[in-house]
Amino acid sequence: MTDALLTPEQAQAYLDGTASNLVPAGDYRVKILSVDRMENKPETIQWIFKVMGGQDSAGRQLRAWTKTTPEAIWALKRLVEDIIVDPVTVAADDLMDQIVCAHVTIEKRSDTGEDTNRVNKLSPWTGGGVDEDEPVLGADDDDDLFA
Repeated sequence: MTDALLTPEQAQAYLDGTASNLVPAGDYRVKILSVDRMENKPETIQWIFKVMGGQDSAGRQLRAWTKTTPEAIWALKRLVEDIIVDPVTVAADDLMDQIVCAHVTIEKRSDTGEDTNRVNKLSPWTGGGVDEDEPVLGADDDDDLFA
């Protein structure tokens, strides 16, 4: 006999339609996995984060997109203003693998009306639970690039 594909709780969520792929709203310790300009839209920066261990949704990935056009640059500023002093001098590589706090909400997509996660703000992580070898953005007082 083989094990069931779903636990009874998972099967009930499946049948009820309550299963969700969304990360619950809240603040999460995340690692910045990548910060890249999109090839087909060079004015758009795609951010990919990984929810770190010891929290709900650990291992899950979150994404954010910011535009660098004059009318949309405010969203980039809102996202990073608490962690980056001067975005002109910070390279994407400087952000890679850094640990930050991501403020995650659940919002409706404007194109489909479906619920989706949104990373609205990044801030320095101050909640502990970080391994010694994990770089924490904003933890080094000598680093003049970051807040």
